[in-house]
Amino acid sequence: MRVDRGLAAVLLLSVWVLGACVPDPEGEARDTFPTLTPSPAPAETTPPTAAPQPTITFAPFSFPPTASPRVLCPNTPPTRLILGERARVSDDDPTDLNVRASPNTNANNRPIGKLRMGEVVVVVSGPACANGYTWYEISGATLSGWIAEGEDALYYVEPFLGE
Repeated sequence: MRVDRGLAAVLLLSVWVLGACVPDPEGEARDTFPTLTPSPAPAETTPPTAAPQPTITFAPFSFPPTASPRVLCPNTPPTRLILGERARVSDDDPTDLNVRASPNTNANNRPIGKLRMGEVVVVVSGPACANGYTWYEISGATLSGWIAEGEDALYYVEPFLGE
């Protein structure tokens, strides 16, 4: 067992001080001081060789790539809607947004209803490309069907992740 030299000195000094005043058998106190004999210094030993420590290297942090809007249909603005998330009718176009039964503007596919500016819907499926538009199927509080996302640089509907 290896004892720290400082701790050994404190212990030895404590024993010496406590044992300095010892009563004799007749009940009178007398001073007795133990004789201190220095112990030989321990032989110097070399410390054990430490095991090599692993080298820690830090790589520069980079954020994972984020999804950026992509043009999915020819001649349409990059899509911004997210499946399963909410979307809101944009205020970029003051007219109401047509909702259709299928993703096209054919004469036999007339609007089944309209969404007003600021209305919020859930994007159910899509995208589909037809008639120069990117289409998404939506489900709203009162109306479900297909809507066009926008044209040129004008978006009829935008992602709505707040509130």
